[in-house]
Amino acid sequence: LVANPDAIDLPPEHIADTLVADEAGRALGFCVASRTTGNSAELDGLFVEPDVWRAGIGRALVMAVAKGRALTVVANPNVLEFYTGCGFATTGTTATRFGPAISMTRPSGD
Repeated sequence: LVANPDAIDLPPEHIADTLVADEAGRALGFCVASRTTGNSAELDGLFVEPDVWRAGIGRALVMAVAKGRALTVVANPNVLEFYTGCGFATTGTTATRFGPAISMTRPSGD
């Protein structure tokens, strides 16, 4: 992303929710959900600081933004296990400018 900052350019009017996890004033991670249709949103960004990976921060962010809505995500194949653990199911693959990615959905309900 450092080499391609435009990859994370999201117009403010498309953003449904932005959540930040912090501890003592330090941002540990964030997620962004963009508006789609009805009671659904697309998880457009999820980042957790590497030194706090596997502490439940990413999962907590996903669960908070998913509350009451279905989510979709285009996931890097390296994080398939994470998203599956958060209740997403694979729906197919999609081409991105960074290579192939996995399309996933998570039904509303939590």
